[in-house]
Amino acid sequence: MIIAISVALIIFYFGSSKNGGEPKRLQVIVEMSYSFIANMVRDNVGNKGKIFFPFIFSLFLFILFGNVLGMVPYNFTYTSHII
Repeated sequence: MIIAISVALIIFYFGSSKNGGEPKRLQVIVEMSYSFIANMVRDNVGNKGKIFFPFIFSLFLFILFGNVLGMVPYNFTYTSHII
């Protein structure tokens, strides 16, 4: 779980840094993921749901990166195991 959080933080840190000029691929991916979740929250909850956006965005990224890291051989997804 710590690895998934670290990877997400690193990607979003470097994707959100201002380099000037044209946006690079990583910045475009970060902006697209932000707008995707923002539109999803706005469509489902409305404008009053903006206060829940940081929580939903963080939860989405946590689950997404956990599942993506589970696709690496000899790893597992922490969303699929029952304790």
